[in-house]
Amino acid sequence: MPKQLIDETSIIDTAYALAKQAGLQSVTARAVADACNVSAGTIYNYFPSMDDLHIAIVARFFSTAFCHDFCLPLDGEGYLPFCKRLFATMQIALEHFREDWLLQVSSLTASARTTGKACETKYLDHIQHALEHVLAADADATGFVAEFGATAIAAFTLDSMMGALRKHDDCTILFVLLERSLYADGRQEA
Repeated sequence: MPKQLIDETSIIDTAYALAKQAGLQSVTARAVADACNVSAGTIYNYFPSMDDLHIAIVARFFSTAFCHDFCLPLDGEGYLPFCKRLFATMQIALEHFREDWLLQVSSLTASARTTGKACETKYLDHIQHALEHVLAADADATGFVAEFGATAIAAFTLDSMMGALRKHDDCTILFVLLERSLYADGRQEA
C-alpha cells in the first residue's frame, strides 16, 4: 500500500486515539506511523522527539476535556449552578487523567512536564475567564462581587475547585460559601 500524505493534526488525532486505547506508553513513532500509514521519519518531521508528541497528546486531552463550549453557561445559568456543573465535569475528566495518564506523564522529561504544565495552565486560565464572565452576567449574584470583583472571586473559586480535585474531595463548603456570600437571600437554585 502506498504511503499517504499526512499533517500534524492527523498525527495528533491518531496518537491521541492510541493513547486513549492503550495508554500513553503505547504511543511510539512506529505505532503512530503504522496507524497513519507513513514512515516513522514522517512522524519525526512533525515531532522531533517523542516528548514533543506526548506533549501534543496531553494538550489534546486538556483541549478535549476543557473545550471552549464546555466553559459556556447554559441559557440563563447562574454562577453557582455553573460552578457545580463545571466541578462535576472537571472531576470526571481529571479522574480519567489520573487513572490512565498521570503516571505516564510523570515519566516524561522535566522539560516536557514543564511544557505540559504550561498547556494545563492555559486551559485553567480559560476556565477562570469563563467563571468571571458567568459571574459578571449573573444579575442575582450581588453580594461580595462589588467588594472583591469577579476576577478575585473566580480565581478563589477555581483555586478551591482545583484544591478539592487534588485531594479527591468535594466542593460542598465552597458552594455553600458562594451561595451565602453572593446571593442576597443566601439561596440560589442550582
